Amino acid sequence: MLQVTSQPTEDGGTIHVWASPPLAFAQLMPSWSIAKDHAIIGSNTALCKMGLKQVAGGGAGAKSLLETDKFKAAAANLPEGLLSLTYTDAELMFNQMMMQAQQFWPLATMAATKAGIKLPVMLPALGHIAKEMKPSIEYSYAGPDGFHSHYQGSGLEVSLRGVAGGALAGAVVMPALARSRQLARRVTSATNLTGIGKACLIYANDHDDHLPPNLQALVDESLISPEVLESKRRPKDFDGPSYIYIPGQTLAMYPGNFVAYENPQFCVEGVNVLHLDSHVEFMKPDMFREELKTTCERLGRQMPEIRFADD
Repeated sequence: MLQVTSQPTEDGGTIHVWASPPLAFAQLMPSWSIAKDHAIIGSNTALCKMGLKQVAGGGAGAKSLLETDKFKAAAANLPEGLLSLTYTDAELMFNQMMMQAQQFWPLATMAATKAGIKLPVMLPALGHIAKEMKPSIEYSYAGPDGFHSHYQGSGLEVSLRGVAGGALAGAVVMPALARSRQLARRVTSATNLTGIGKACLIYANDHDDHLPPNLQALVDESLISPEVLESKRRPKDFDGPSYIYIPGQTLAMYPGNFVAYENPQFCVEGVNVLHLDSHVEFMKPDMFREELKTTCERLGRQMPEIRFADD
């Protein structure tokens, strides 16, 4: 990796931004800083700043990695004389890699087709596999008889380390899913929401942590193009908006809150949803209604009437 920039923070600290070609291809710019007794690490500068403010305010989401049950279990028997330590939440890493892979999969399938290689049209859902993955830990230490190294885990991070397309390669052997055109449009729409989420973070950093009053504000400030607000899943004869936005939120609120979601009126089987922590998830109707209700309750608002195209 190469350190590309260092940015001062409001409290006199510094955010360090790093880059490497494989991670940059996956739209990741690792950023880190120190606040109080915490090291804050984010996949981009905006998320790192969010973490800094959570630690400074002692609010929700400021819990240290060292306090999690997964880390405690993996690091229960660390030796003395520790020289290096690498910890990986394999489940989280796998899910993040799959999220990134979904954005680039349509381009990968097009390039493979031109080269005469047949790939699955759509990445399959592998959440059930990720849930079985346990954390990995790797360390080295100095003992009276010399230097030692130890590793325990699934080996996932070894296979993906430094390879931006690792998740893609793993999915090549998966069977192709049916309804390829519909699923490809779903992925494209999710990519739009990912872009909206990143634009919201940039907007909030310039507006005292407040998200925009509406999605058009992101276009007006040139943070996204107007085309990003148009879902490929929306029928040509549909007059309503592609995405429903929930205004009036700040970065200090619950990270799982809904920020925007596809208009259910033209969707079947479920919708893509953008959360406050900027991740996008496809949700089935029942789960979507339940989680949307929870978000509305946190914000003190009335639950809107939700109707899907196949209701």
